[in-house]
This record gives sequence, structure tokens and C-alpha cells, in this order.
Amino acid sequence: MGFIFRTIFWLSAAAVILPPGSRIGGENLAEYRQIDIEHELRSAAFSAWTLAWSASDTCGDNPDLCRSVVALWNTGVETIAAISEQESAAWREASSGQKTSVTSPRSRAEN
Repeated sequence: MGFIFRTIFWLSAAAVILPPGSRIGGENLAEYRQIDIEHELRSAAFSAWTLAWSASDTCGDNPDLCRSVVALWNTGVETIAAISEQESAAWREASSGQKTSVTSPRSRAEN
């Protein structure tokens, strides 16, 4: 099950982060200025609504799965917050020339 979640996450991240020209078959895609933003936002909102609806049905059938997903989500958010904190401290340290002691987000996530 974890493999499926990781695969979905990384494919979604690649679809959002990579510019269209870098994707497979991206040479013939429209430029950003030609994209109908309103349509894309409606499509994204509809997809999010559909995902929430499906998740609520799944949670009714399998509450253990939902608890696991919530725990995974919370761990991910905490890890991202720790990484952001570490990077922020590194930037402050670099700009001020002072040394700060910041623990690794990986060690926080593993605990």
C-alpha cells in the first residue's frame, strides 16, 4: 500500500513541478499564456472534490486505512516543517555568519 501512495505522490509532484516541455511528448504543448487558467482551476477543484468524496466512502468501509493515511500525512507535514525550519536556520546562519545547532529532519522523522 505504501508503494502505491509513494508512486502517486511522486507522479503528481512530477506533473506539477516539471514544465510541460520537459515532460514526455512535451514539445507540442501550448505555452503557459495560452492555457485557460479558469478551466484548469475548475478541473483541479472537481478532482479534489471527487478525491474527498471517494475518501469519505473508503473511510466508512475501512477506518483503519484512514487512520494510517492520517498518520502518514501528519508525518509528512511534520517532516516538511522540520526541513523548512532547518533550511531557514541555514539561511539565517549563512546571512549572519553565526553558527546554529539544527537537528536533522530525517532524525526527527525517524523518531
